[in-house]
Amino acid sequence: MESSTGSRGQDVRYQPDERPPLPLTIGLGLQYAALAVAGVVLSPVILISTVGGSEAYMSWVVFAALVVSGATTVIQVARVGRVGSGYLLLMGSSSAFLAICVPALERGGGGLLASLIIASSLCQFLLATKLSLFRKIFTPTVAGTVLILIPISLSALILRKLTDVPADTSPLAAPVTTAVTLVVFAAVSIRGPGALRRGGAGRGV
Repeated sequence: MESSTGSRGQDVRYQPDERPPLPLTIGLGLQYAALAVAGVVLSPVILISTVGGSEAYMSWVVFAALVVSGATTVIQVARVGRVGSGYLLLMGSSSAFLAICVPALERGGGGLLASLIIASSLCQFLLATKLSLFRKIFTPTVAGTVLILIPISLSALILRKLTDVPADTSPLAAPVTTAVTLVVFAAVSIRGPGALRRGGAGRGV
């Protein structure tokens, strides 16, 4: 037991408060940024394309998402007073809110969407200040159920996008692409070696 614990400890090259060499820090930072940018950009693109927004509007929304995500990530790292964690904690857009953002943007425009964003952020700030009081409520069972309900709430939006194809495209294009992606993802995740399983989602896409 001691030998296995010691071998695992040897794999840790730097403690959380240590400073790696600058070239290594830059290289790892660029890798992390490259992986993170896709997620930050994807949600605004899905949102604007679903509601039929223009290319110019989509570009502006993506730009705003990147700026806000970058600024808030810097605040997390810098930690000013009680604001920020002091560690690299990525702040970005989340597809979990698409089920609310799409109808809000369709029915009330950008003003309604901005109002909902501000209201939801205030609720999150309030929960964060008293998070320890909610541990008995937000149990792993409750949190797991909520995570399961997120893709269910997005199912209508996903099915809507499957039928949103150009006129000269085969109606089977979207379902076939989805099926192939799921098969590749499942096959790599279940049957592939360890290194491939860790990147199964990316290879499926």
